[in-house]
Amino acid sequence: MILPDDGIEEIVHDEDFDISAIYLLGKGKFDLNSPEMDEIIRRAFEEGLKKARRTYKEAGVPMVASREGEVVYIQPNEIGF
Repeated sequence: MILPDDGIEEIVHDEDFDISAIYLLGKGKFDLNSPEMDEIIRRAFEEGLKKARRTYKEAGVPMVASREGEVVYIQPNEIGF
């Protein structure tokens, strides 16, 4: 997927955007297909999911998810992280 410049600007200016993973790889070493980047993306994704689960559970509201192609609501007492 190619983002237009205004889409990239929106992501970069998002208060939750953390570009540190890109800087950690160093100039000229940014490669989305590298095992290192796969690991960074995997960890970031897992942390994001954990934070979302915690937020929904603490707020006491159901979390919307997709299971086997169906939209489901996971009740706060069923949310694990």
